[in-house]
Amino acid sequence: MNLLPNLLLFGTFQGLILAGVLLKSGLKKSASLGFLLSVLVLSSGYLLYEYFVFERYLKIYPHLIGVYLPVLFLIPPLIYGFVKLELSYNYQWKPKHLLHLMPFFIVFLVMIPFYASPMEDKLRLLLSHRSAWELYPFRKILSISLWFSGVFYGIWIFQLVKDEKSKKVRWIKVFSYLFLGLLLSLLIANSFTQAGVHHREVMVFSLVTFSFLIHYISFSALQQSKIFSTSLSKSDNILKDQTRIILKAKILSLLEEEKVFKNAKISSDEFCEKLEINKRYFSHFINTEFNSSFTHFLNSYRIEEAKKMLLDDQYRHLNFTGIANEVGFSNRNSFTRAFKRHTGITPSQFVAIQKQ
Repeated sequence: MNLLPNLLLFGTFQGLILAGVLLKSGLKKSASLGFLLSVLVLSSGYLLYEYFVFERYLKIYPHLIGVYLPVLFLIPPLIYGFVKLELSYNYQWKPKHLLHLMPFFIVFLVMIPFYASPMEDKLRLLLSHRSAWELYPFRKILSISLWFSGVFYGIWIFQLVKDEKSKKVRWIKVFSYLFLGLLLSLLIANSFTQAGVHHREVMVFSLVTFSFLIHYISFSALQQSKIFSTSLSKSDNILKDQTRIILKAKILSLLEEEKVFKNAKISSDEFCEKLEINKRYFSHFINTEFNSSFTHFLNSYRIEEAKKMLLDDQYRHLNFTGIANEVGFSNRNSFTRAFKRHTGITPSQFVAIQKQ
């Protein structure tokens, strides 16, 4: 157990250093990068707070008790926002998205009376309880709210990534699954706490996993930046202006004339064979020329074709599942998710609006 504080401290500073390196890296400055950096900084801060807890510094600085509780309500929505922005190139921010911050502000307001109480009172309460968590007002409500928040965002993130197959976002998919595993371990630890069972080992595992998580985010994002910058210099030498124009025309021809997107099993490998181009350069070309991943680029054509079919009387006999199969989706659920991701509404809502 003596190793844990050192791991927490190492994870804290390593996470902050990696955040700084990431900020100065070759990654394109974007909203998703802002979300990623926020996750890294806040996660590093959480590890530092837990270091203070395990080293019993709260007895020396009792005014620190509970300062990080509201921040924990920010981390799941920030992770969700990062994944959403990375996977949805046409995702647009709307004022209603500020509702994701409401739990943070509500918890902060609830905690204000506790923050304002004298340090002597906090210290006396801390010494009379087995954990700082038991000192908070509305302890059980806050506990349940925090884990429900994590579970809901975990489910949403899972829905976003489970159908993704693009190598560009594979690391995001792995990161998302790690986050879900972390939530599960924290839920187990919380359940033990509520039952009055000793849960230190589970919490230790959760904190170590949390430390590993922020390292994985940093190194993966940095590696992604390195790959893209290397590909850029090579592809600029190989794909000259005229070649790029021809290649773009061939890709559009495959999609607009041959409509290869209707094949649910079409892959980037098959595209590369048809275009006689290296797969790595093809992936970079799609990203730079069309500002999209291969999967999203393909789905954009499928959605446009589906919109036409939904409004065409010729296809009135087909339900949403039939339309989904016709345009290249393997099932109705993936069709609905992709449709909403690209248009902001579901297929049924689209039809209803068009009929008005």
